[in-house]
Amino acid sequence: ATPVRLADPGEAELVVPGDRVDVLAAPGSDAAGSDATGSDAAGSDAGSAATGAVAPAVAAADVVVLAVPAPDTDDGDQGGLLVLATTPAEAATLARDAAGDRLSVTVRTS
Repeated sequence: ATPVRLADPGEAELVVPGDRVDVLAAPGSDAAGSDATGSDAAGSDAGSAATGAVAPAVAAADVVVLAVPAPDTDDGDQGGLLVLATTPAEAATLARDAAGDRLSVTVRTS
């Protein structure tokens, strides 16, 4: 099981244990994907050329939500925590991405 803190705490309110989700990792505001000249370091495509945005990457696909812990408001916890059933490789990817990227989820339908 892997705890994942979402960038938008409200997203955690949209899922329940048993849901299947994809976890997306988008570069944070300090990692917009531009080099010193302001051009897109990874090249650009039609969808992001106008905005300079970098498309999010799928950090973990089709994982089961095990728990959605309630925020601990006494500790100033803002919420947005999910506990996901992941493989060791997915857990490592999520840990790496959580260090500098904004994590979000999309809920899969059956």
